[in-house]
Amino acid sequence: MTKKTESIPLSEAISFDTEGFKRNFYLLMEEENNKEMRNILFDELVSNTTENVSKKTNHKKKSSKGGQQTAQQMKTELKDRNNQIKKQSIELLDKGRENREIAGILATQFNLTPKRIREILSK
Repeated sequence: MTKKTESIPLSEAISFDTEGFKRNFYLLMEEENNKEMRNILFDELVSNTTENVSKKTNHKKKSSKGGQQTAQQMKTELKDRNNQIKKQSIELLDKGRENREIAGILATQFNLTPKRIREILSK
């Protein structure tokens, strides 16, 4: 079966960069007598473009929502960690440790810098 130059596989319009689509698109643009097929092609392009934009917009919204959920989870985890640091600092003070020792001890336990520990304790 031979393929006619005026027939366009519109299913290929989903992927604009396929060789078959490009070849048929250029053939259509060269033929002036084929206005009906040209109109069909443009309608398909507009339809696919709108669909692709819609997909990207929906993906962006879902990504943003996922990022917000992760941020909320991280906030909760950090709050719990900070409360644990404060609790352990009180325990260390009760055991007779001095203030200057506490930041170094807790920094090692929580894998943070002593400066960060002091910031957390000052809140």
